[in-house]
Order: sequence, then structure tokens, then C-alpha cells
Amino acid sequence: SSYTEQQGATRDPSRVHAESAGAIPDSRSSGGSLVRPLVHTAPMPDSDTDASWAVELRRAFSRYDADVSRIIEGAYMRQEPSVSITVRSHPYIIMFADMKQISSTDSTKTRRVQRSAPPTNKRKHGAGENAAPDAPASGASSSWMGCAPAPAAAPPLRFKRWRENGFVASSTLCTSPAAVPRLLPPPTLQVEVLHASPGKNVILIRKALAAASQLVVAQLLTTAAQHLEQVRASGKGAIWVDESGAATTLLHGETRMALRASAVQLRGSGHAAAADEVAALADEREYTSTGGALVYPPGERLGLHLDDIAACNSSPFDPRVVLWSFGNDVDFQWAPARFKGRPMLDGRRHNATYELQPGVAVRTVKLQHGDALLLNVERIVHGVARVSDTCADAAATKLLPGRRMCVPIRPKADPHVEAEHYRLRAGAPARRSTK
Repeated sequence: SSYTEQQGATRDPSRVHAESAGAIPDSRSSGGSLVRPLVHTAPMPDSDTDASWAVELRRAFSRYDADVSRIIEGAYMRQEPSVSITVRSHPYIIMFADMKQISSTDSTKTRRVQRSAPPTNKRKHGAGENAAPDAPASGASSSWMGCAPAPAAAPPLRFKRWRENGFVASSTLCTSPAAVPRLLPPPTLQVEVLHASPGKNVILIRKALAAASQLVVAQLLTTAAQHLEQVRASGKGAIWVDESGAATTLLHGETRMALRASAVQLRGSGHAAAADEVAALADEREYTSTGGALVYPPGERLGLHLDDIAACNSSPFDPRVVLWSFGNDVDFQWAPARFKGRPMLDGRRHNATYELQPGVAVRTVKLQHGDALLLNVERIVHGVARVSDTCADAAATKLLPGRRMCVPIRPKADPHVEAEHYRLRAGAPARRSTK
């Protein structure tokens, strides 16, 4: 049946469930999924005078069945950012910040929802004298809620420039951990520690994006595809973000959440020093503004290299970067290494020469849509063996056809790294012409 026809009555209450978007740690977990869902029982209104909820179908709002409406209202009254429902065996998520219903299986499918409030002289169930005010109309501010806005409320990015064969420029704008909601890991999240060593950790995070974050990513891919079409870009390059004086926090909350989960995994496997380092990256460091994204066509290859941040970025950042991969699959290569030479000191191009640590072989890991990878770009040699022709996520394939996108999230440099950055740049001779 069509998406529209999937809405409507659910006659069997056992087929409807409510599940908080949050989660709590599962102490039994030692790997893979780190959390278990926190499930609530919704307060049950006792008459037709309670609030009801409706979803927009064919330009008109149609009420949910009473049992579904009670579940939504219960989560709303608890001031939760979202609630999951099932309608005719199809799962959806209601995002209260945006007043939208999102398909759990395809985050590009959204519909507006609205709440019809009960009479004002009727006490709200479970709220007592301190009942929350009624929700604003759809599209209005929802800052009344006793929690941070859901990630889906973030505005789409504005891209200002496409640079063929370019990289994402560093930003001087930074934000603290308090600038984004503290997200809880979804029950699907998986952490794989590929290399545990302070300063050289390599950690793979999969399935870290909850439905609200998936919607944000869908907006990112759609906006990127439109921009690439406008500039007729077909090859490798970078899209730069229009910051307009304000830091862009795209994927900051998700990155911090993923790093917290990684710290738990490291500590549980006996890597206390690495766990402390990753936990500090998650909750103590500022992050630079999300400056843009790298874009690669199918078949693209990127040779193994160490980044030399001082050589190729005017502003410093911490080299322990989280790379989010979207769109087409990619075979990503990595290995611990060290600088052998820094051509920037001779005025040459920025790629540094390197040598692998003794006995270390280059490893390959497949990154799929929504995966994230933590690595130190100045101490872990890395490259792309090949960008695949296929994408594991059908929805992403439609949004950004035939491309792989990489979004780097960079912590702010500490004072020592910052001082060394500017010392190197001040001492380096002018770069020779490459014409």
C-alpha cells in the first residue's frame, strides 16, 4: 500500500508501542550494542476531552486512533523530545520540536502532526499543578519543553563554495559541549576498537544515528546534491559551508555521543588511558565549526598520506578527527605511522612523507553510510583504496546519487598545539609555485 494508505487506524492495541528516544547503559554489554532502550508506559486519558493528535494526510489532518494518541500524549506530557509509534505494522517517530512524524525506515518521509489541546480547566494527567503549557502551533517555537531541542530542529546547511580537488578549510569558530543537546546512544550503536593507543586511537562507530539525526543527514545530502548540481560538479572536491559569523554544529552532538560510547568500550576492554583521552574529547573539548564536506565520485582513490595541518590550514585544530561517511561505500585504509619529513619547511606542497611503525601493516575497513571513524590524521596514515559504485542505504542513494561524502568533525587545538602550529607556519618559507 502507499505511504498515505499506511496511516490511520490500528485496531489491535498490542501492535502499538511507545519507546523513548533516550536509552540507558546496559552493564551487561561488552561489545557491539552498548545500550538498551528505555521504554515508558504512557498515561491513559480517561475521556474524550483529553488532548488528541492528528497527522496531515492529503492536505488535511486526520486523527490517530485513540490508543496511538494516548501514547503520543503521554510522551508529550513527560516532556520527552520524541516518541516511537507503530501504525499498521509501520514504525514512525514523532518529533515534538518540529511537530513532525518521520518514517523509521525512510527518514525522507515526513508529515506534519498537530495536537488538539484539552479544555484549559481540565487538569492534565500526570502533570499536577506544574503542567507544561500547550504545545505551540506547527512551525512555532517549541523552546517551552524541559529538554534541549531535538537534532531535527537544526536548519539545513548553506553551502557557499565548491572547490575542485580541494579540502575542507579550518574554522576559527568554536562551540562548547553545552552548545548541543546531550544525546543518548541508540540501541543500534556499535563500537569497534581497531587500535587502542593514546594519541593514536582508531575507533569505528556504526549505526550511531537515531531517527532525528538521520533526518538531519537527509537534509544535508539533499542540500549538497542541489548545490553540486548548480555548480555542475562531477569530480572530487570540497563543499564549504557559509557560516555567516555563527558556528555550524552539524553532527557535533552525534560525535560527542559516539565518543562517549567509545570511551565506555575502551574502559571495558582494559584501555584506561585511551578511554580517558576519548572521554575528554567527548565532554571537555570545544569543536570547531563544521566547515564543510569532502565529496568523491565512484572509483575515486586517495593515496596513503599523513596530514600536515600546519602546512595546509591557516587555523589550527586538534588532529584527532572524527570522519563521518555518507553515501557510497568506501574501502578506507589506515596504519599507525610517523612523520619522516615535512615538505612545508622547504616551501613545498603540504603532504608529508611518512614511515610505518615496524611490523605494522596497512589495514582496510569498509565504511558505509552513517559510519564514523576516529583517528589522528597526523599519526595514522590513511587513504581511500576505492569509492564503491554502490550504497548500502537505499534512501541515501536517492538523496546523493553516486557520491560518497565525508564530513570531518575537528576538536579545537589546545594551547600547545596552537602555538606549535603558528610557530611552524611563521618559520616556513613561502610555498613554491606549482604552475
